[in-house]
Amino acid sequence: MPTQVVPGLPAEPTPLGGGVEGAGPAAGVPGPAVEQAWRSGRLAAPPGGARRARRLPGAVLSVVLVGTAGAVLFARLHHGPLAVTGVVISRPVSAGCGAVVTGRIATNGSPGVVAYRWVFTPGSPPGQRLEQSVAAGQHAVRVAVDVTGSGPGSPSQRVRLQVLDPGHASASAVVRLRC
Repeated sequence: MPTQVVPGLPAEPTPLGGGVEGAGPAAGVPGPAVEQAWRSGRLAAPPGGARRARRLPGAVLSVVLVGTAGAVLFARLHHGPLAVTGVVISRPVSAGCGAVVTGRIATNGSPGVVAYRWVFTPGSPPGQRLEQSVAAGQHAVRVAVDVTGSGPGSPSQRVRLQVLDPGHASASAVVRLRC
């Protein structure tokens, strides 16, 4: 096999200065791996076990990072079903012969739709079913209804906010009107 000359390197290995020769690459007598690298211009590959031992930590780290990223994405994007955790009616705000009643429907923060209705007593049939969308991360829905009276006097009405879906919950308040 002809010797390949690499620019900047001598054509043949040379002994150390001073006429002292030893063994190994630093002493001027290269070992087989050094000589092969010197002749071919490439380093010899380490044994198979050493190569695997160097790759294993990198592979384990990659798997751990991908798994962690997947768990974080799942936790951020996946929400359980919407649930109502409470219903409250705030103090009605009266204005002449009418009032505004505001309700707060508390949720678990999952996305979905809350169905509810307002019920007025005495004497009125239950109101129509209403729906309100809930965005992911939204923990409360505010709903309002106008209550009006007619004729002279100070009539009072019980107003009840009834959650129909998901689950069942309600809250009520008495509204006094001054007409």
